[in-house]
Amino acid sequence: MSRKRRWGTVERDWKLIYSLYANDVYRFLLYYAGSREEAEDLTQDVFLKVLAKLPGFEERSQLKTWIIAIARNLALDHLRKRNRMAKLAQWLGRQPAEAVRLPEDLLYQSEQSRTLHAAIQTLKEEYRIVVILRGIQELTPAQTAEVLGWNQNKVNLVYHRAMKSLHKKLKQQGEDSKWNGKAI
Repeated sequence: MSRKRRWGTVERDWKLIYSLYANDVYRFLLYYAGSREEAEDLTQDVFLKVLAKLPGFEERSQLKTWIIAIARNLALDHLRKRNRMAKLAQWLGRQPAEAVRLPEDLLYQSEQSRTLHAAIQTLKEEYRIVVILRGIQELTPAQTAEVLGWNQNKVNLVYHRAMKSLHKKLKQQGEDSKWNGKAI
């Protein structure tokens, strides 16, 4: 027996799904990609992919974790492409152009959150993704495990290690006393 869900019209379902999950996807991608423009572009790409794949969604996972997994995969592809382009520019003897940041593009309202974002960006990939999913997106260990294809024990262990590493980085920057380590 197929577990494919019988959706209404794809357009109506897509609008509902977009309204429910677009902010979560955008926040995830904002921390993952690091720039507002990239996060906006990637969010559009995610929901185009969701639209294309929605009729085949089999509900083996929660819809939110399925969408976040799509976002994660697109973000990883984007980062790989960006790294390849930077290497190519370097090989050609050029420096990649610095992103122009307008005042409105400063992603965070406080110095503390900018420092936290910068520290998260320096974490190794495995740590960064878990901190974003668990600490920022507030997914449960089970949901995070589903998105990453891990078991819950690994999620909990990696999250614990990531938070220790993040705490250490913040302490080195003198931000330790401003951050309680409980919530991001």
